[in-house]
Amino acid sequence: MSYRFLGEKVSGQLYGGRGRINGHFLLNTDIILITEDEYIGQLAVPKWFRKKNRRKKLYQLIPSIYRVHRQAVNILAQYNLPFYGEKSVMREAIKIARDLNLVIIGLKKGNAEKYEERLSGKVDEIFNIVGSVRNDRKRAGLKVIEPIADITDSQGRVNPGAFRARTIAGLNRFQERNEEIYKIETKIISRLTASKSLFDFAEYIMASSCHFLYAIFDYILKKNYEVEDKARRRISGRLSAIISDLETIKFQPFLANCRLSIKELQKAKELIEFGEISKSIKQIILSYNSLKLKKNQGNVEDLIMLITFLINSEVFEKESYSLLKARIIKIGSNLEQIDEKDFQRKSIETAANFILQAEGFVENDLEKTKEALKKASEEITWY
Repeated sequence: MSYRFLGEKVSGQLYGGRGRINGHFLLNTDIILITEDEYIGQLAVPKWFRKKNRRKKLYQLIPSIYRVHRQAVNILAQYNLPFYGEKSVMREAIKIARDLNLVIIGLKKGNAEKYEERLSGKVDEIFNIVGSVRNDRKRAGLKVIEPIADITDSQGRVNPGAFRARTIAGLNRFQERNEEIYKIETKIISRLTASKSLFDFAEYIMASSCHFLYAIFDYILKKNYEVEDKARRRISGRLSAIISDLETIKFQPFLANCRLSIKELQKAKELIEFGEISKSIKQIILSYNSLKLKKNQGNVEDLIMLITFLINSEVFEKESYSLLKARIIKIGSNLEQIDEKDFQRKSIETAANFILQAEGFVENDLEKTKEALKKASEEITWY
């Protein structure tokens, strides 16, 4: 991989007692590319835990760059969805807490009954909008605001000053949580853009390698396997360039395919240099089909991302279903054109069945469509 993708070296402890990892940060993000030992090529992201009132950072193992991207999309959806994403929730909670404070400003010992319903109503609004919580700051905000619903304290007194203090304290906790969300959002957006840059880069290498391998294969066929020395040197040079490109990809789910394709292409290069043209074709075709398979995995992942967006979108036109279905059918058709007879692991039939399931679900259930496509993508891992 080009060094422009790699940041400083880092090591850390994996979540779940799975040992330590060593690697590099990617593209100025908190994503780690693991570069040593059994998890080489996989990714890891920080995962914070609270233990005995202290926060501890471990790392979550993520098998592929596509999974990193999916995770980032899903996290952003949680924070950003209109009406029920956490960012919108906290903005609304802050607004209601400010309204509550304005109501309390008019509260006096002699007019408590007049304000009781309005105060309890505002507190109920906050609890309804925030809902059940796990975050400490949100929990603390609700805890200090909750007693305001009762107009008097435990001794039957009305204490506007104490209520104002509670409202301000709750408002501060909500604002602190809102600031946390913006910080988290910035990190997750960096993961999103970095992961997309990486798999776009890998998919480009897959596509260009397929293009040149097909051109080599086509040239050899047209020459009826009778290739002159000058042309053999040119083909050998092109294969060397393809191998060099594939060697730049150090992350899954591409790494395993690239390593195997490199071995096959090195064999093909040697055979061509020795004039064994017909024998080299097998390695060229095998590598071509393998890389084409990975290229199709990119198409599946693009659809998964699109469907995730559509599930979280407020607007989804009926025409979109037919367009989605057409894209799913196209992927299935592309898979069927790949010859996997010489693959170490046969996956196309299983992947195609999941694609067929997705096609059946698309008009009625986008969640099931997405899950079927995810299973198809997981099948297209190595050859």
